[in-house]
Amino acid sequence: MILRRIALAGLLPLLLGACGNMLSFNEGPQSSRSSSPTSSETTQEDELIAQARREGQCRNCLVMIPTGTTNKLGNPTYKLVGLGPQKQPLYQGTVVTGRAHTQDQDRHVAGTESPAPFGVYGVEPTVRAPGSPEVGVGFIPIYAQFPTERTNLGFHHDPSFEKNNGEDGTAGCIATATRQGFYDLKKFVLDHQPQKLVLSRT
Repeated sequence: MILRRIALAGLLPLLLGACGNMLSFNEGPQSSRSSSPTSSETTQEDELIAQARREGQCRNCLVMIPTGTTNKLGNPTYKLVGLGPQKQPLYQGTVVTGRAHTQDQDRHVAGTESPAPFGVYGVEPTVRAPGSPEVGVGFIPIYAQFPTERTNLGFHHDPSFEKNNGEDGTAGCIATATRQGFYDLKKFVLDHQPQKLVLSRT
């Protein structure tokens, strides 16, 4: 079951608002908002976190939410949030999955470079050596907990993020926008060992 839909008008302030106690908050697109979140936005954030915990059935989780925006090359960006037992997120970063021109491909079909399918994944709390230069500095495996053709998915850094070289984005994995973003994600995964990733449709 995917996280239940939240109205876009209510979700965007949440996605762009500030969160406390984060390992990384300087990477990726920045919000033009300078004010603190309202009590309504805080309530929405608390509700989203509670939903993610129920969906993933875990205390420590990663939640990936569409931002409704794209990078400079038109690739949709997501907000990746790391949750621990406490209320506040422990990690936040900007990530992409798939490429700008593959977003409408069937996410369950292998070999299309489409984005990772929506759903719940298991997270392996290890960092493997990158298999190619486009995987960046390391690879954290994830495993779909639902039927799909997609395999060999995971987190890594996208060295070609916003570079006009035909490699911006991924072949289906989830990539951080910056190298430091991957290091921060790696620290969260190794320190807190999240059991699940919830990839939200909305």
